[in-house]
Amino acid sequence: MSEKVSDEMLEKAEYCPICDSLGTVEVSGVYDWMFESCSNEWKYNKCSGCNSLYLSPRLKDEYISIAYKKYYTHTDADVTISKKK
Repeated sequence: MSEKVSDEMLEKAEYCPICDSLGTVEVSGVYDWMFESCSNEWKYNKCSGCNSLYLSPRLKDEYISIAYKKYYTHTDADVTISKKK
């Protein structure tokens, strides 16, 4: 598994990203076993307002690419998209 993401790269989600509710409960901790983006345990919170699950802490926007660098849809190959005539 990859190295651990540093605390400076993370931010706490203060509000539910869907409904902005403050009331949340930590429900689970998970690891990225499929893509092995890092060795951190990620915590799911459940919103008491809309029942959405979301990560907190989560990667800050400027570091989100770390989570996807081994993701199967991302490649170094050049892709050309052409329009149909």
